[in-house]
Amino acid sequence: MSEYINCKKNMYVPLKQVIVTFHEKEEVELNAFQKFILEAIEEDATIEQMADATQLTRNVIESELLHMVSQKLLVKDGDYVALSELSKNILMISKSVKMLNAEKRILCFNLVTGEIEGFDKDILNDIGQDDLVMKGKIRSGEIDGISIEDNVTFFADYMSTFDRFSKEQIEKILTSIYAEFNEIDKKIIYKLQEINKLPCLIGDDKLEFESNAYAEGKYSIIAIEVSTDNVEQYREQIENIMVLHTETPELISDLGRDLIKEYENCTEYNKEKMIFVYDHTSGKISEEKHDIMDSQNKRTQLLLTSEKKSDNEIKKQVFIAAQTKWKLDDKYHFKIVDMKEHIYKIGFCLKEL
Repeated sequence: MSEYINCKKNMYVPLKQVIVTFHEKEEVELNAFQKFILEAIEEDATIEQMADATQLTRNVIESELLHMVSQKLLVKDGDYVALSELSKNILMISKSVKMLNAEKRILCFNLVTGEIEGFDKDILNDIGQDDLVMKGKIRSGEIDGISIEDNVTFFADYMSTFDRFSKEQIEKILTSIYAEFNEIDKKIIYKLQEINKLPCLIGDDKLEFESNAYAEGKYSIIAIEVSTDNVEQYREQIENIMVLHTETPELISDLGRDLIKEYENCTEYNKEKMIFVYDHTSGKISEEKHDIMDSQNKRTQLLLTSEKKSDNEIKKQVFIAAQTKWKLDDKYHFKIVDMKEHIYKIGFCLKEL
């Protein structure tokens, strides 16, 4: 469960450019001679033409044709041989691989989500010093783990070669080949993405998510106590007055009794630790300490910006929150007894931003 605040911002997402090349899985191994024969039969070449092209005898060609029939690469119909469905698929896949590689298409890997994206020259954005920029969590070596089977729709839409094939043929081709990705250079490019939310420790909205990134922000844990001006002014004398009240109560003045009463009331209020958490990104305060993600073993993809507030502004905000919860007499006030800054990491899904 992550918390979000409504926040329209521009953010840059890191991408890696790669050139993709395709290879056959070679489920059926063919030698060069067999490939030649399949291509020749597809072009309606005669045995004589095959013999002339290879400088082999007719007997050698006919012997190989019979062997390929037994392998179900060819089918015999009287004195003629034709391509089997198996060999038709083999040729289709072989030709498609050549056409796919001829495209020399550039792809981009989203280094946050691991998704494949098409390359667009507009992706190359200059980043300003104060821009919200994500860091990649996927390293170069992990790019090779991307499979075609998991991205059939993307490749089918992105590669021009598939414009001439049916849906069934595309699926057949993509399940029979694999892709190899080669980095163009070590440079990382960035895609501009408009977002409507920011993840934070304390926000307006909670969403269920599958976290594919972690944001790092700053929060302060602030401890407060209840006090009064009299308790602050006579703090050193209070202990003596209370001892005297126990032993000889008749000697205590009305002011002394009021002071003891105020002190006891403050002590009672302060039995409950009044702890507030202030999130520097959203500028919001909560009296409940949230479950804070351990930041040691998580790699940050997004550094959250902080609200430009001074410590005095934060303290004032805490006092207003405390006064709303504990409606005390005007003589009672709150004071800060501890205020420490910490770092948190919180998971979020990039698509939810």
